[in-house]
Amino acid sequence: MAEDVQTYRVKAFNAATESDNRIHSDEVARQYGFSGGLVPGVTVFAYMTRPVLDALGEDWLRRGTIGGRFLKPVYEGEEVRAEATLGEDDGLPTAAVTLQKPDGEVGATGVATLPADPRPAPAPDEYDAAPWPAAKEPAGERTLAPGRVLGTFEVTCKPGYAEEYLGIVADDHPLYRQGYAHPGWLLQLANLAFSQQVRLGPWIHVESEVTTFAPVMVGDRIEVRPRVADRFDRRGHRFVALDMLYVVDGRAVRHVLHTAIWEIRRAEAEAGS
Repeated sequence: MAEDVQTYRVKAFNAATESDNRIHSDEVARQYGFSGGLVPGVTVFAYMTRPVLDALGEDWLRRGTIGGRFLKPVYEGEEVRAEATLGEDDGLPTAAVTLQKPDGEVGATGVATLPADPRPAPAPDEYDAAPWPAAKEPAGERTLAPGRVLGTFEVTCKPGYAEEYLGIVADDHPLYRQGYAHPGWLLQLANLAFSQQVRLGPWIHVESEVTTFAPVMVGDRIEVRPRVADRFDRRGHRFVALDMLYVVDGRAVRHVLHTAIWEIRRAEAEAGS
């Protein structure tokens, strides 16, 4: 039986300083009021999954859920502490997770659950598989119209990718040596399915809700089928919520609701990563 609280400490690493999203570069991030380039939200999410896995065990990789909200920016070199506290919801195991920054501020929060059985999965044909666009289209009201189906992103979880990723997020959990794809790597695909087909300026990932129907393993060929769930404005920022189904060998394995600020207000920086 796991202890009531699992803790994981890690030095944050920003592997995205050269990415197309320049919010991860010091120069551009400072223009928006941040202290430096933001560690990607998907990386912060990866840190949060480690104590959850320690708390809920292997079955969580097979059928678990997790939601994460990114409240404060995390910067390169910060020593952060991710903590998962075990609980119950209607008799089912849960883990409340927080990520604390060195100054004591909470950088992210979330809740993970371990259902007794996998949640019912959508039929893959409920999510259209669309051609990948020949060129990026600029983000805007038409491109990000609610209900719009975006191109299907396809990738194989190759052993080299998986090994490199474990080094980037400093996660040495032995289960990943047994062939499970890391949840953080899988969430990173949601970023790519969005940003590699829509032309964006600096943007910020702020929240994700993930449901696992079946495990994804190293070697699997993954289709990410995204569509726009919602678009809204709040406090001068422009947000988009993306509804994504992951499909492997014709079956749904994972669902992600992925929310981002696609157009950032140029003022005092809001929380996020």
